[in-house]
This record gives sequence, structure tokens and C-alpha cells, in this order.
Amino acid sequence: MSRLRPDDPMERLAVALAFRGLSPSSDREPSRIAAMAVDEVPWVLEDLRLDASVTEMDRLPR
Repeated sequence: MSRLRPDDPMERLAVALAFRGLSPSSDREPSRIAAMAVDEVPWVLEDLRLDASVTEMDRLPR
């Protein structure tokens, strides 16, 4: 049995979507899933934005 990693924003988003009965492989429109995620878990999306910005900064030449 795998343990939930609360520090992993993607896992937290997957759990939040699963709670709503959605999954990345759901037959619903991805934009609808994303809109529901924005309503349900804005803090996860903020974490994802922060993670993305760190990744982008890592790619910049030094």
C-alpha cells in the first residue's frame, strides 16, 4: 500500500480530483476537470505554479 505524499502537489491534485470522482483518464473534458480543480484546490495549483517557476529558473543560463 502506497503512502500519500502530502508534499507532492501532483499527488494532492490527483487525490482532490479522485474525491470529486474524476481522474486524468476520465472521459470528461480536460478543461472541465481543470476548472473543477481550480475551484476545489487552488493551493495545489499555486504549488504547481511555484514548482514550474523553479524548474524554469533552473533552465536559465547562469
